[in-house]
Amino acid sequence: MQVMVPLSTAPKEHDLSPDDVQFLQKHFAPTNYEIVVDGQGIEWSKIDEVEVAKAARAGGPAGWLIKKTLYAGQDRYHVGVYSGRHELVLPNVSLPAAKYVVQTIAYYARNRIRYTGPEDITVTAEA
Repeated sequence: MQVMVPLSTAPKEHDLSPDDVQFLQKHFAPTNYEIVVDGQGIEWSKIDEVEVAKAARAGGPAGWLIKKTLYAGQDRYHVGVYSGRHELVLPNVSLPAAKYVVQTIAYYARNRIRYTGPEDITVTAEA
């Protein structure tokens, strides 16, 4: 099982595009007490797991068109944060935005949090 390694410094927004910054300002609000996604919160100490999954795209011309025009040819990711039966999901974010969210969680983490997803998102260790 992989767990996130706590980070000593918070991630910086300088790697994010203006669209990413705008999206995260609307939908993602970390505080000293909890993570808030679209108005719903989970206390840092109650987060069990974080999962990053590549967003599925429809095959064929429609999927290609959406990826190329709407997302500038970039893959998109879903970031899920889980606490027991509760979940918070940030859908269709860019890779830099997914890294920013996950690294923010690693910075504020107060306990071991399981991580599932691409290896290059944050530092992990075997538990």
